[in-house]
Amino acid sequence: SFEGNATISDATTGNLLFYTDGISVWDRQNIVMPNGNFSLFGNSSSTQSAIIVQKPGSTTLFYIFTADAQGGLNGICYSIVDMTLNGGFGDVTTLITNILPQGAEKLTAVRHANGTDIWIIMHGCTDNIFYSYQLTPGGLGAAVTSPVGCFYTNYSGGYDEDIGYIKASPNGRRLAAAIWEQIDTVQIFDFNNCTGVVSNI
Repeated sequence: SFEGNATISDATTGNLLFYTDGISVWDRQNIVMPNGNFSLFGNSSSTQSAIIVQKPGSTTLFYIFTADAQGGLNGICYSIVDMTLNGGFGDVTTLITNILPQGAEKLTAVRHANGTDIWIIMHGCTDNIFYSYQLTPGGLGAAVTSPVGCFYTNYSGGYDEDIGYIKASPNGRRLAAAIWEQIDTVQIFDFNNCTGVVSNI
């Protein structure tokens, strides 16, 4: 991949399950899944084009969250892979459900304090808002919004500040967001993995 990509492995054996560049999905044999050929809305020039998260309470369902490049109109979406399909090699069942119409190239996941659920964290395109979505055994909840940190703006027709990683500390209590070019900095925040709130730049 030119930039962002993601892989997921079996939690017990460590063996590869599948991987993606945010656009297509390949199984562990390096074969594109039947419904996974150019079917996702990531972008080869998106810093974090995709992340993969196992659905809480399931051993066979996986969410792929994708981010378009530089505030592209595909925004942030998710698709679902079911590993029981395609002879156990998996296939994409739910395709490109949009959850944020326009977002930055930043995606990460943090385990909820309850030990089961997962927070999916992203940033808006032309604002200073972090969006935290709680993924539960029942599916994806509504966003918890946190206006904090610098505003991402449109310079000369390009959303350059959208470029850069967002990463969580191992204990899930801090976030670091890299912001490229016009601001050219890294900001560090507290993250509350009980409530999904980002604070304290």
